[in-house]
Amino acid sequence: MRTLRGNPWLPISASVLFLGSLAASGEASKRVPVTDPAVLASMGFSPDARNVYQLLGPPAKPLEVERGPGAKYFGGTSSGFSGKLGQSFQGRFSSFAYGNMTGLGDIYNTNPGTENFADVEVDVPSGAEIEFVRAWVNDTNAVHNITVFFLEVCQPMFDEGDYVLTTLATMTSNGSGGDQSLVSSTSLDSANSNSCVYKFRVRFGNNANIGPGDSSLVIQKVRAQWRRTVSPAPLVATFPVDVPTTHPFFRFVEALASSGITAGTGPGTFGPDDPVTRGQMAVFLAVALGLDHGF
Repeated sequence: MRTLRGNPWLPISASVLFLGSLAASGEASKRVPVTDPAVLASMGFSPDARNVYQLLGPPAKPLEVERGPGAKYFGGTSSGFSGKLGQSFQGRFSSFAYGNMTGLGDIYNTNPGTENFADVEVDVPSGAEIEFVRAWVNDTNAVHNITVFFLEVCQPMFDEGDYVLTTLATMTSNGSGGDQSLVSSTSLDSANSNSCVYKFRVRFGNNANIGPGDSSLVIQKVRAQWRRTVSPAPLVATFPVDVPTTHPFFRFVEALASSGITAGTGPGTFGPDDPVTRGQMAVFLAVALGLDHGF
């Protein structure tokens, strides 16, 4: 297996076919290759790495989606969160060394000359839209800042293949005022956790292997905010008799059918205006939620 020259952390990828498979969701067209050696190094990759991409700039999403303190985050249309404390981060190499400032889960790098990056994975459900990523940091350094990247690392779902990497968001501390909460939206329409993992990468300083090596740059916590979504509508109707492609509920009925939750009421029919019995409701809920595994 080929490896990134000068960086054994990750194999290089020649998996153009895998990127092509993302085109169905519209994601492949948004990904632009990163070839500038300085930019690659600043993100923690070998300067001659291949198959590293960046997602085109985030859309103009209002930060009000986060809704702020006091909001109620529950229900099918609300956001979910996946977070990690600073001490969950691990260096790419065994030379990574850290100290902690409060003993509550935050860390700072003590060996920047050898390893100035650290990574942590977060769980995101397949099909979810990643709305925002946020990082809590402490920056008291007048020269260096702390930068946090949000990365997608993919391989084919079942077949062999090398890695394809995409930077989805970048956040950098500003000034030396201490505690900061950094936020960025992403333009990832749909997470693909079947083939990909999602991780945060922190850089302790302005350059690849140059940093203060002390508690003036601290990573405290990171978090991904995501929202479950319904799959895009297919081109052909499963129930063309009464739920054709033009029906207002077409997309949602198709999602139920493709998930095995409903088989309709007869050949080509779903009965969108028929009442649902308690028994039918029990089938819908039990199959959709995978209920009752009390062995």
